[in-house]
Amino acid sequence: MNTSVIFLAIAFVWIIQLMLSLLQTKRFHKRVTELRKMGPATSVGFAGKNWTMKQYGVLVMDDERNVVQAEKLAGVTVFSSLKDVPQLKGLSLIRLLQDEPVPGVSKKLWAAFQNAADYIRKHDIKIENEREDEEEVETRR
Repeated sequence: MNTSVIFLAIAFVWIIQLMLSLLQTKRFHKRVTELRKMGPATSVGFAGKNWTMKQYGVLVMDDERNVVQAEKLAGVTVFSSLKDVPQLKGLSLIRLLQDEPVPGVSKKLWAAFQNAADYIRKHDIKIENEREDEEEVETRR
């Protein structure tokens, strides 16, 4: 086989893989948009390194910061999609931030959900600080 044919075959396979990755990303974002409608706080977290298989966790929480919906994205192909994780429904934000995973959830997936929960916690702290600053300004007037 001549090298230009090999190069073209590799380029063709790479382009197909890129297109499939873009389709997966589009499906993922569409689903996250649907999930955002289920509660006031939605966050995406991940666990894993660049050269290992990453796992993504999507959390939807209500006003009391209990899990309304939890889904995971894990797999080795571009055909992977978000899947329900019913073990997390009803858990509190505080419980998600604890180190011990719930039964049926791997440590790596738990780390992805903890990452998502931490984003929500940090956002709540930021909003609370802004509210306190506004109240302080109001009392000075």
